[in-house]
Amino acid sequence: RMHSHTFALFTQNVLQNPLAMPKGSPFTLYDVDVWHRASVVLRLRAEDDCIIFDGATVVLITLSNEPTKKGVLRGTVKHAYTAERYTPTINLFQAILRRDAFDSVVYTASQMGVARVIPIISQKIQRSWGDEREVTRIEKVMISGCEQAKQFIAPEIVAPQSFTELIGQISQTEGSWICLDPNGIAFTSMITQAQQNISKPFNIIIGPEGGFTDQEIESLTSAGVTMVALTKSILRSVDAAILILGALRSL
Repeated sequence: RMHSHTFALFTQNVLQNPLAMPKGSPFTLYDVDVWHRASVVLRLRAEDDCIIFDGATVVLITLSNEPTKKGVLRGTVKHAYTAERYTPTINLFQAILRRDAFDSVVYTASQMGVARVIPIISQKIQRSWGDEREVTRIEKVMISGCEQAKQFIAPEIVAPQSFTELIGQISQTEGSWICLDPNGIAFTSMITQAQQNISKPFNIIIGPEGGFTDQEIESLTSAGVTMVALTKSILRSVDAAILILGALRSL
């Protein structure tokens, strides 16, 4: 029986150029992790469809009924194409949160096709940034978000920036700068402005759990950042990210 849902699976292997995989051509992937997830975890069977992607190329295949060895996934190509980023470009400048909260924001950013995630070191953050293992964990979270949303290019995770570095690049970076703040302009007004600047990147700044300090908010405002209030209540950073990114991506 064929699965009604088509699962997407990321491979770290580099796939062929889509032009080299016309419809009906055989597809073979040597990837133990993907094979295990497809065969053991998801229990996909012959004639089921699934999507394989590597961050650049996307291949929709129908799994083969031919017996294969462990770690080998075979099928027939139904469609292969080059992945493209969503437009408009969205860059997320997120103050460092608790690990679980930051992971949730990153997951949402991946689902929404954010181009870059830049961790920000502000005054009220409650922890320091981790080492390479933190980046590795975040990259796995991003891939999970991409697989779930069938959004096939993960964001770039950039090295953390200080608040001073953030302020310094605002005037030098193209696009609209938006910071979430309860005392900002109405969300509906922001959407109207966004629709008028849809061809340019959106640079979204979200504070830590305790918010930005008054001094930081003043610095952002002086730098030309538009302060936006999403709701009349105070939202968690995770919820604010879902709301603002979803709204912008719906334009």
